[in-house]
Amino acid sequence: MKKKLLWILVVVLVISFAACGGSGGETGTSGDDTGGADADDKSDWVTLDLNAASYLPANETMMFLQDNYTNGLKSTLGDYVEVTWHNSGTLVTQEGAVDGLKSGMCDIALIELSSFADLFPVSNLWCQPGLGSGGCTGGTASFTEWAQQNAWDLDEYKDMVFLSGQNNGPAVIISKDPVNTPDDVKGLQMRATSVISPTVTAFGGTPVDIAAMEVYESMRNGMVTASYATFGGQAILGWTEFCTNIFAMELNSEVYAYALNRDVWNSMPASQQQAFLDGWNEGFWENIIPEYFWMMVVTSPPISGGAASSNWTIASLESAEGQAFAKLAEPVLEEYKKDLEAQGVEDVDGIVADIQKYQKKWIDDWFSFEGENEFYLACADGTLEDYKSSFALPDNMPTHERQVIPQS
Repeated sequence: MKKKLLWILVVVLVISFAACGGSGGETGTSGDDTGGADADDKSDWVTLDLNAASYLPANETMMFLQDNYTNGLKSTLGDYVEVTWHNSGTLVTQEGAVDGLKSGMCDIALIELSSFADLFPVSNLWCQPGLGSGGCTGGTASFTEWAQQNAWDLDEYKDMVFLSGQNNGPAVIISKDPVNTPDDVKGLQMRATSVISPTVTAFGGTPVDIAAMEVYESMRNGMVTASYATFGGQAILGWTEFCTNIFAMELNSEVYAYALNRDVWNSMPASQQQAFLDGWNEGFWENIIPEYFWMMVVTSPPISGGAASSNWTIASLESAEGQAFAKLAEPVLEEYKKDLEAQGVEDVDGIVADIQKYQKKWIDDWFSFEGENEFYLACADGTLEDYKSSFALPDNMPTHERQVIPQS
C-alpha cells in the first residue's frame, strides 16, 4: 500500500512539474526578454502614428538613416506604427528640438547634444579634449552602445528615451586662412557649439555659438571666418565654400541623439516597448552601422566635394602640431570633470573609464580615425575612385549589447 501511494505521489509531482514549464528560470524574465509567457500577446499594444523631426535637410544620407529606422520599426511593430519624418527644421528647429520633444510637438527628435551642454552634461563628456576621438563609424557605434546601456540611469534623459546616437568623428578646424599652429587661431571668430567653445578659447580663438543653419550666411558676410566642428556636417551645410583650409586632429567631437517622447514611451506596454527598441536597433546595428561610413561619407557628394576642394593638414596627436593644440586643451577636460562633480555626478573618473572602454572596442580595435582619414586624403589628391574600388570595412566588427528596458 505504501509503495502504491509513493508511485501516485511521483506521478502527481511529474505532471505538476511539466505543467509549470520545467525549471523556474525558464518561466521568468531573462535579461534579454521582457515579454515572458505573453511575449506574443499584442492585445494591449497601441497604434503609434509618430512625427519624427530633424533640423537637417532631406538629402540622400539622411534618407538612408531615416528609412532604416522606419523599416526596423515596421519589422517588429508592423501595422502598429507609422513614422512621418519632418526635415529641415520644418517641425522643430535645431534650437527647439529638446523643448519640442518634451512638449509632444514631435514624437522623435534628432538632438545635437553638444549644443545643449547644460542639459546633457554627462553625454557631453564624449566631446571633451582627449575623449572626443575616433572616426564617425567607430565614434557613432561606441557612443550609441554606451548611451543605450547607461541613459536609463542618467537624469538628463528622464524626460525622454534615448534610441541611438551619432558621433560624426573628430572636430576639425576649417578656416578662410590656413591654420597650422595655435598662433594661427589667435583672434579668429570661430563658430563652435557651447560644449567645445572652451577648447576654442584655450586655443586662443574667439568662439561664436550660433545655430548651424545660420553659419553659412555668417561666413558669406565675413562675420565668422572659421569653425571647429566635424567635417561632414560643415561640408553638408556648405561652409567649405568659404573656408577651404582644413586642420584635422583627434581631439574633440560632437555627439547627437535620436530620442523618443516619454509620454509616447509610457503609452506602450512593456512587450511593445521592447519591440520598439529591437526594431529601432535592427535598423541601427544591422543596417546603418555596417554601411555608415560608405553612405554618410564616401558617397556623399557634399562631403567628397568639400574634401576635394579643400587644403588638408592632418595632424596626429603624436605630431608636433597636434601636441601644440593638445597641451593647450588639457585643462579643459579637467575643468569639465570638476563641473560634473560640482553638479553631483558621482564617480566621474569611472564614467571616463567606461567611455574609454567602448572607444577601445569600436575605434582602437576596429575602425580608427586613421582609417577614415584615408578617404579625405584620397579626395584631396584626386584618387577617390581608386579608394572607392578598394574600400572595405575591417572584418572584425564587434558585437553589441542588446538595449533592454529596465525591470521594475
